[in-house]
Amino acid sequence: MFCNMLNDSITLSFNFLGGRMTKEEFRKWLIEMRANGLATSDKKCGELIGVTESTMLRYKAHGASYTVAMACKSALEGLSGYR
Repeated sequence: MFCNMLNDSITLSFNFLGGRMTKEEFRKWLIEMRANGLATSDKKCGELIGVTESTMLRYKAHGASYTVAMACKSALEGLSGYR
């Protein structure tokens, strides 16, 4: 199913109507990326979703858009870009 994550991992519970990923959800995603061995730092997480370190800091402070939430979900599931 769409929102099921690996082994009871986080579920992105962002509002599909508003499409926002909260700062708490974004921070949980960073933790899950490290716990699953998919990234070793916030910088690496940012590289995986195609954003800069300053953008990562903004997401950690304010949350992120629906599009970013989808990129985060894809990265957590080990998916690469569409090609």
